[in-house]
Amino acid sequence: MRRESGFTLAEVMVVVAIIGVLSAIALPMYMDNVKKTKVQEAVDTIGALKDEITNYFSKDGLLPPRCNNHNQIRDTLGVQVPESGKWRYLIGNNGTIVARARTRLGRGLRGGWIRCAPQVDGANRVITGWQWRCDGRRVKPSYIPE
Repeated sequence: MRRESGFTLAEVMVVVAIIGVLSAIALPMYMDNVKKTKVQEAVDTIGALKDEITNYFSKDGLLPPRCNNHNQIRDTLGVQVPESGKWRYLIGNNGTIVARARTRLGRGLRGGWIRCAPQVDGANRVITGWQWRCDGRRVKPSYIPE
């Protein structure tokens, strides 16, 4: 008598169900990590800008003037930020750094923003810290430093 080998339909269905459950868990985690990686680019650039604003303040005793584009940031602080990158950077009158997501980042981050504001001790003329904020909907608070 000949013996048949192979998988039964029930065994195949169990394997397919296991793969489905694993992918339902793994895919959202993967997509979240992709978004977090894209946000990290802006966080790194803001970190460089923070250092230069601190240096500018300690040297001149004032926060830098408003910078609306990459050329003004480069001319004022000496930091080259990407001109046509995925994020648009600007510096407000009070030294606040803002990064806005451009459409190239994809639907999930489009319109999102990150803001980092200096906390200034006016009496001693020093920056005592930085306060990070984000829009909370597209850029989650867990993506940025505390």
